[in-house]
Amino acid sequence: MLDIPSNIKKREWYKTPVPKKELRELMKRDNWHGITYVGIWFVLLILLGFFASILYPSLLSIPIFFLYGVFYSASNARWHECSHGTPFKTQWINEFVFFIATAMEFRDVVVSRWSHSAHHSYTMINSFDPEILLKRPPSFWVVSLNFFNIVSGPKQIKKTILHALGKLSESAKKHVPKSEYKRMFWMARLVVFLYSIIIGLAILTNSLLPIWLFILPRFYGGLIQWAMILLQHSGLNEDVWDHRQNSRTLILNPFFDFLYMTMQYHTAHHMYPNIPFHKLKKLNELIQYDLPEPNHGIIDGFREMIPALIKQRKDPNYYIDKVKEM
Repeated sequence: MLDIPSNIKKREWYKTPVPKKELRELMKRDNWHGITYVGIWFVLLILLGFFASILYPSLLSIPIFFLYGVFYSASNARWHECSHGTPFKTQWINEFVFFIATAMEFRDVVVSRWSHSAHHSYTMINSFDPEILLKRPPSFWVVSLNFFNIVSGPKQIKKTILHALGKLSESAKKHVPKSEYKRMFWMARLVVFLYSIIIGLAILTNSLLPIWLFILPRFYGGLIQWAMILLQHSGLNEDVWDHRQNSRTLILNPFFDFLYMTMQYHTAHHMYPNIPFHKLKKLNELIQYDLPEPNHGIIDGFREMIPALIKQRKDPNYYIDKVKEM
């Protein structure tokens, strides 16, 4: 586990105050919002996968596969939300969806939960946040390759296989309690077993179709998901205990909102991570008076972020001061 210095432990995050009565209402969970979002997502995946399979291997299947990959990559937002235990009131449904969505990215299930917890505890605090995507000075090569999951994907695969073999990765040593090691190894073995079935099916049928449907989608369809993930914190301040300075809120259209599971209200989410995804918009409206102006869409976000990353290449200490701009 991380050895956190006492001076780091004592720091508290800035939070825009929310009246207790309204906060209690916002924190109430139900099942139907999560079932609706996840249910529609699964149905669309099945339909797109079905039509892609029918058209395969003709050229007509390419746009269908791409769209399938876009929806498949939305598993990232699903496992993220379920790691907080908030989309569903019934906990076993959270755990089931969390496992499926995490496995779809070939992620280690146990490490993902613990490392994401560390990300929320130490958001953009160097040496303690395991989810800082771009270390300064940022690498545009890494940014570009990860639009196709080429950097992050193999790392996740390697980590999961390593744990399936009963060996500890560095991230597991840092973030996972020893009491969870046994569970971590067996969960990783289950993920590897599921992918072994897919590979075996491809061999038995002498077809790459299972590979295109269940192994490669996160690589060929992750462009939009990566763009939204990248905008969460990149180009902003680090080593500060104020999510207004290190997290970016976007206003997205309904399609991207669905893919992202309403994670575009990212500053509000980090301030109050136990608020269910479907109430983040209301939370954001309540505290907007104390938040920086949001970016309106992915393109607007990139217009702000890219120049900042370019400046950080020459000056690693540069950042966009969102609070100063308020």
